[in-house]
Amino acid sequence: QYLGMDADGVGRYREEEIGQADDHLDANGIDIFNYDQAYTIAMGRRRDAKEQAAGGPLTVKAALELYFEYLKHQGQQWEHASARADLHIVPALGATLVHKLKAETLRKWLFDVSKSAVKGRGRKDVVPQDGEKIRQRRSSANRVLTILKAAMNHAFNEGLVNSNNEWRKVKPFKNVDASRSRILTVAEAQRLINASEPSFRRVVQAALSTGARYGELCRLKVVDFFADSGTLAIWLSKTDKSRDIYLTDEGIAFFKQLTAGRSG
Repeated sequence: QYLGMDADGVGRYREEEIGQADDHLDANGIDIFNYDQAYTIAMGRRRDAKEQAAGGPLTVKAALELYFEYLKHQGQQWEHASARADLHIVPALGATLVHKLKAETLRKWLFDVSKSAVKGRGRKDVVPQDGEKIRQRRSSANRVLTILKAAMNHAFNEGLVNSNNEWRKVKPFKNVDASRSRILTVAEAQRLINASEPSFRRVVQAALSTGARYGELCRLKVVDFFADSGTLAIWLSKTDKSRDIYLTDEGIAFFKQLTAGRSG
């Protein structure tokens, strides 16, 4: 159980043994637990300890850590959200007690995030000026707000704070998620492939053939390609849903070349 930081900035933790895991034994809910049972008990004891311990009220930083730990144990992606939180949430709000968050403070924070400089590779930070870049930054700020609200709602649902009224009042920027589409021509796509490093070229070709995300491509296995139907199976997507991608003749030929003579 993470109890927050003391006055010297040192994290405080509390440990307690509640029983055995069900790695080799069937759970009975008494002294042998499956994950859900153990998690429920741990959350209840943490809530009780929070009410009794001095300095118990939850900070935004601690709430984020608890939320990411929860995602990790659920097998969900959390690293990217954690990196965003470290960049945009923790510096401004991390030390704030969750029960003292105010809608006005969160609205100002959201506006500041939308105006923050864009980190450029090898360049000075650039503050967005034109309309499209402003839209992009506001869309990005909305995604950071979603992370913050999810962490706060997790703390509320676990009984670690008494109210969720303040952050519920904060609305994301409107009409900023519709980006302008730009489709590469065949000639541009070929130039992109030629310009790519040899070790990365096949990933670029796969992306152009499928429209799949980088993470989806990295998880592909030979067995996911079905030559007879000309499809590619994506078992885990960003939305945690599976889908089939129907390939063009060129895409089928490309994946046949990649998978020829290889086991599943």
